[in-house]
Formats: sequence, structure tokens, C-alpha cells
Amino acid sequence: MDINNENTIEVYNRLRMFRKHSKLTQQTIADIIGIRQASYSDIECGKTLSISKPIQNSLETKLNLNLNWLFTGKGEMIIDKNIGNQVNDDQVFYHPKERSDDLKLITLEYSDFKKMVETIKRQEETISRLSSGKNGTAGTA
Repeated sequence: MDINNENTIEVYNRLRMFRKHSKLTQQTIADIIGIRQASYSDIECGKTLSISKPIQNSLETKLNLNLNWLFTGKGEMIIDKNIGNQVNDDQVFYHPKERSDDLKLITLEYSDFKKMVETIKRQEETISRLSSGKNGTAGTA
């Protein structure tokens, strides 16, 4: 979808509305979609006349922004990940609501995230088993 002259201001206003609704800074969004903060600011302020396809894709897949809403104002602002396969889950992003300088954006491949979850589950099971006195060693006297 491209921005035309009639709705340019509305698109940028909706982009700003999305950012504020999501409680993210321009810097955080820029980090997530892989551009400089100044470039994101130029987009949000209307200095950039179009939003490139890669940036549109990143806004949609990494931040769940509904591009139909962004460009037309129709539909929901946020894509509901529980409906269909609207979002590609190849990356998991964590961004704290109140970001401080000592917190960093963490990006994990989804497969790595799943491995971490499985490892934690196994560790919890081991701790539980050891705490209950069942250490799994059979035949010891």
C-alpha cells in the first residue's frame, strides 16, 4: 500500500497514535524495525513521502501493526496473533514498557526461544524431583 496525497497526514498521525498506544519510543521502534531513530522520526513526521515495503513488513510482522488500519483507518490497529496466521512467528521480541538505558532490546529466533523454554522446563522438573528426594538413582543402598 502506498500513501497518496489525500491521506498522507492521517497515515503519519495513525503511525504516531500506534506508537503512543504501544507505549514505545521512536528509538525502540527504530531498533525493532532496523532503522535509525532519525529515519523513523522522518517517517512519523511526514518528511518521508513513502514507507518502504521492508519497513511496512517489519511494522506488521515485528510489531503486529495492521497495515490496512495504518493506510485506510479501517479495521483494528493491532493484528490479533490468535486469529489465523496473520503474523510470521520467526522472531520473538521483548521490549519493556519503561525502557531504561541499562535494558537492551532482546531478539531471539523463535526456535531458540522454544529451546530455552524446554531447557527451563527440564531444569524445573529436575529441581522438583531433587527437592522431593526422588533423584532418579535406582538400586543404591
